[in-house]
Amino acid sequence: MATTNLDDHAVVPVGAPGATSSTINWNAIVLAVLIGMGITFLLVTVGAAAGAMVEDGDVAKGDEGKIAAALGSWTVIAALGGAFVGSYIGGRYTRWVSIGSAMYHAMGAWALSLVLSIWLGTNGASGLLGSAFGSAANQPRADIAKSSGTNAKDILDAVGWSGWALAGGLILTLIVSVTAWRMGAHRSLDGFEKKPA
Repeated sequence: MATTNLDDHAVVPVGAPGATSSTINWNAIVLAVLIGMGITFLLVTVGAAAGAMVEDGDVAKGDEGKIAAALGSWTVIAALGGAFVGSYIGGRYTRWVSIGSAMYHAMGAWALSLVLSIWLGTNGASGLLGSAFGSAANQPRADIAKSSGTNAKDILDAVGWSGWALAGGLILTLIVSVTAWRMGAHRSLDGFEKKPA
């Protein structure tokens, strides 16, 4: 009779109570996503609070680029921190020790968090755009023309660099997720959690 490993310590026959037809542990993936997104949101909120404390008088002319770089760097650190903590805990929860298992669990958690982030981001962006269009509709046309003096080339350059930064950030979070999941699922760490017999 074929068997399947459910954790490091038990072998259960396929079809027996407690055995599953899939080796993907969705509970661990969802747990990793929720913890990772929670940690990321917490860190982004801390960064936003620190940024909100900067007053207009504290910012000299020309410091906008430094502030944008600091904000971007903090956002990357927050995303990497959330991905690491969530994936490590997900790896500890699954107890699968093979490299392949860690990779597809981490990639599943990464993809699910990406889809949820896109969904949350588009909902938030649509709300912001609705507010912006509502306030722009109430603003006189002459004021709109004066406030839109930004060069189109500058906007395209910013969008291009943002796209590359997003792609690099996604690759980094995927690498961190796989690495952390593997670290969390590694057998050599089990000795810290087992009670002596």
